[in-house]
Amino acid sequence: MSKLRETRRVCWDGPNPHPGDYLAARGGGWWLIQSVRLHRAIGSADGDVTLALLRDDAVAPHPGAVFHPYAICLASEASGPPRVRQVAGVGAAGVMKASWRDPADVVPNASRQPRRITGYRTFCPLRRIAAAPGSRITETHIVAADQFRASWDLARYGRTSSDGGAVGSGFSPSSGPSARCVDQAAAALAVKRALAQFPPAQVPMLVFVLIDNRPMQAWCQAVSKARGYAANPQVEMGRLLTLLDLLAWILDVEDGLADGRLAGVA
Repeated sequence: MSKLRETRRVCWDGPNPHPGDYLAARGGGWWLIQSVRLHRAIGSADGDVTLALLRDDAVAPHPGAVFHPYAICLASEASGPPRVRQVAGVGAAGVMKASWRDPADVVPNASRQPRRITGYRTFCPLRRIAAAPGSRITETHIVAADQFRASWDLARYGRTSSDGGAVGSGFSPSSGPSARCVDQAAAALAVKRALAQFPPAQVPMLVFVLIDNRPMQAWCQAVSKARGYAANPQVEMGRLLTLLDLLAWILDVEDGLADGRLAGVA
């Protein structure tokens, strides 16, 4: 690989960089930091460090070199969630910018669109894919995924409640399971019935993308490693679309959106 030189102005959240340090590259490998120019206090809202970078994969970093992760120079909003979640980007720990209908705006009509709120939400790979040009991910797919996630979380964690669960306080006999336990059991049954409709070999993809909120790129990498040869991203996306179509049918999402039982994409 030929040498690459680049001058980049970035945010920097961490110890000051110095010439001779290394910065991780987004796609793998390392940039050698040749010079550093500080513009603003570290942690400012906009770009505050200019780095002159050199990339030469033929030369190994010298022993004892200081390495900086790529996330150290990603921008974040001080008023948003913790920075570690903003720069995580993907997975259950990551967040993404999104807008959704204000649930308190309950009286929109034909002459006025419902009020929308802009903020952060847990990273959703389907929403990220849907935003790309030519995407075949639809609102029905995303609502089906949200419904499935909600049932999965309710089945696994239950609802927060002050009733103490199935057993009442004190030593008196219980009159039966609490409403919280009944809801959790019903959600577990719904998840079990839904998963039973899928071929066992396809369930891992459903859990990987919908429950773990992992991107399709990571799924293709995992599949390639398991099979020993490169997975075709288009084929894997086709499988995901098939699973989402089946999930939407199982959960009756299209009829739910049509008659108002289910809300649209948030």
